[in-house]
Amino acid sequence: MSKHRRSHACPYSTQRQLRIGCAHRRRGLLVPKDTHLDQEAKERGTMFYLVDRRFDMLPPMLSSDLASLHEHVDRLVVSVIWEYDSTFNQQGKVWFGRSVIRNCAAMTYKQVHDILQHKDPNCQR
Repeated sequence: MSKHRRSHACPYSTQRQLRIGCAHRRRGLLVPKDTHLDQEAKERGTMFYLVDRRFDMLPPMLSSDLASLHEHVDRLVVSVIWEYDSTFNQQGKVWFGRSVIRNCAAMTYKQVHDILQHKDPNCQR
């Protein structure tokens, strides 16, 4: 398998195995080591969410733009890809590597929740 991998929209491989991937955007690549910004990010530790707001580890230009996965924008990521058969038994080795991801849609947490609850994600309530 190549060092860089691009996953396609179809989640099944040719052997009818389900392919599941997890992509992580490495914010550390955007922050020079041992700078004031690096120190501030270390003190904050991570981004976290409350019911009515979020607290970013990095300034908005980085956390909400350059380090985020936006709709129809290629981003370099670190990925993990697993393959499972039709009865969800893991098949073969897990793949770890660098890849490029392009989100086909940006969704809110509510939209994702509605999809998982088998509801229309675009319905206004």
